[in-house]
Amino acid sequence: MSEFWVINASPVILLAKAGLMERVSSLAENFVIPQPVADEIFGVHGEDAAARWLKERGKSFIRPAVAELTELSGSEIGSGERSVISWAAAHRGFIAVLDDHEARVIAQRLGVRILGTVGVVLRLKQAGFFRSEA
Repeated sequence: MSEFWVINASPVILLAKAGLMERVSSLAENFVIPQPVADEIFGVHGEDAAARWLKERGKSFIRPAVAELTELSGSEIGSGERSVISWAAAHRGFIAVLDDHEARVIAQRLGVRILGTVGVVLRLKQAGFFRSEA
């Protein structure tokens, strides 16, 4: 599967807690975590699984934020969601990995392709990272 992903905090947090971030980072051809997303994870979650992953193997995926889209000013979504949507809009081949409903609606309205944590897990299953138990 040759996809480019820019991922928000909640998917990183959930997937890291499940021990799946190493698999996720090998699934997408190009994988980006904008700096505001990393800052949110470090600031809010301290030393949880997501912060530990970002400090170690995940640090190579952190990239500076791009200029925020003017269409996002006045929206109620957080800085992480805004940075993910702005990155995906600036880099048209990227899929925004978001769980927040309002952020997903805004991204779609701006023509940004989206994927959620459940979609990531389904892609992991399709790629053979999980085996079915009989």
